[in-house]
Amino acid sequence: MTEGALQLLSVAATVIVASTFAAVRCGGKTGDTDTAVLADTQDSDPGGGCVEETGETGAPPDSDDSSGGGETDSPPDSTPPPDTGLVDGCPLGMVPIEGAFCIDSYEASRPDATSSSAGSAEAYATSREGVMPWKVSEQSQAQVACEAAGKRLCTPDEWYTTCIGPGHTTYAYGDEYQATTCNGIDSSCDCEGSTNEACACDEHGGPYAGCYYDCGGSYGMEATGSRAGCTNGYGVWDINGNLWEYVQSSAEYPVRGGAYNCGDSASFHRCDYEPGWNPSARGFRCCHDGQL
Repeated sequence: MTEGALQLLSVAATVIVASTFAAVRCGGKTGDTDTAVLADTQDSDPGGGCVEETGETGAPPDSDDSSGGGETDSPPDSTPPPDTGLVDGCPLGMVPIEGAFCIDSYEASRPDATSSSAGSAEAYATSREGVMPWKVSEQSQAQVACEAAGKRLCTPDEWYTTCIGPGHTTYAYGDEYQATTCNGIDSSCDCEGSTNEACACDEHGGPYAGCYYDCGGSYGMEATGSRAGCTNGYGVWDINGNLWEYVQSSAEYPVRGGAYNCGDSASFHRCDYEPGWNPSARGFRCCHDGQL
């Protein structure tokens, strides 16, 4: 082999190694101070501190829609939702919050969503237990889906009031971060199978904040209401983790609550956290004025 050919092979190997390293984790824009992971320079929408690529852990990429349905910006069709009347002053699938407004008990889902598929019908948003939530790409898509159901997007204050619950806690379930209570990247760390000496599940008594990077594991969206403890006294589920949730705001990044793929879930799942980048795993839930 000629000296020139050897040089070309060396350059190619360097590029491959660099690209593989960059794809393992993703972060926010250069200079962000709220991300705890490396920036993925191969992705124009890196997710800001939320893992995107498979890397060496065997975890599915954030863009995998095998269990979450495809994303689309097309508006819902004209099929109206069924008229279910009111329960405690709120439409079915919603709960009253402090006598001021109603909010969906579960993250929004398509009408034909099931426990294993997010469906494809986009007539209107539903609030149902045990189905895959609706992953969207734009705030306007969430807004139209809520309005088609006779509802609206929640304001930031409504969302926050709901998240902190009657006890005014840091997370819906309490003040201390719990790695397995809601669907986050730490909730399914490979504590048993990891051979990494840094994996400290034994020391922590199970999964802990940041264990994904020490132990590896798999992650992904879950059906609504899958985790019994991910709720509060209002009866609202999955408001921390699973999918970020759009709110009605003119802010550049109007989402709240964190998602299943956030590297620093202890920070990003907090009720008061507002991202400084555009996360990739985005959903929503709806609000309603009700008759309270």
